[in-house]
Amino acid sequence: MKNQNKAVFLIIISSLFFALMALSVKFAGSYPVYQMVFYRGLVAVVLYGMYAKFKGISLKPNNLKYNLLRSFLGTLGVFLYYYAIGNMNLANAVILNKLSPFFVIIFSAIFLHEKISSHQITAIIIALSGAALIIKPVGSFEILPSIFGFASAIAAGSAYVVVRYLRDYDSPETIVFIFGLFNIVSSVPFLIIYGYETPPTIDYLPLFAIGLTAMAAQTLMTYAYKYASASKISIYSYGNIVFSIIFSILFFKEIPDYLSIVGALLIISAAYLNYFKNKKRDII
Repeated sequence: MKNQNKAVFLIIISSLFFALMALSVKFAGSYPVYQMVFYRGLVAVVLYGMYAKFKGISLKPNNLKYNLLRSFLGTLGVFLYYYAIGNMNLANAVILNKLSPFFVIIFSAIFLHEKISSHQITAIIIALSGAALIIKPVGSFEILPSIFGFASAIAAGSAYVVVRYLRDYDSPETIVFIFGLFNIVSSVPFLIIYGYETPPTIDYLPLFAIGLTAMAAQTLMTYAYKYASASKISIYSYGNIVFSIIFSILFFKEIPDYLSIVGALLIISAAYLNYFKNKKRDII
């Protein structure tokens, strides 16, 4: 299987697990965001620690500085994203978060010196227009979750650019392991200050599911970006939107309003425009 085909397959499966993670966060919505982030990190650290011991491999990063940067940006994005999921329509939160590939383009141009084309600029403008329809800026407190969802896309996009940079230094397992450690460390101060809410036994299921699905999604995504550039495969990550809309309707009876639907279509159209132009350019 060619590297590009591997990357496409991995990013689609990754998008399914990201949708399952969002669903788990929604189910665990009665618990503080920092507690969900703690479990996300705990599962990744324990499972990857066991894996490393079993395989006799080291998870020590070769590039600690950029692993910490990736972890900081990623953890910030997680906090913002989980808050958005817990306080707005699940599908809308996921749609806003899926603006991240457009920020990958922007930050790749700025920090990795990748050329940004005119069609990419057009796609970014279309996508941001779609985001505006979903956010519906009316100046009320209700806009806050949408702003957090939008900000989570900025943080995630910048984190993915660092992941792309780290592919030449560290394995996906190391990158996700360090990210998990950072999740735990960043959550501990909140646990100390605000306390830990002991869940009933049944509630441990969605909390641990957050960690399991996030770990699977992050690992698959990291491998995908190892095999192909973000600009070539990011379109396939939009399967996350489809999966999340289905979950939103099935489990929460949440149906996006017409403005959100139009906004989602604009964002997906912008993603397709970027993908189509890149594919055409590669053929030429």
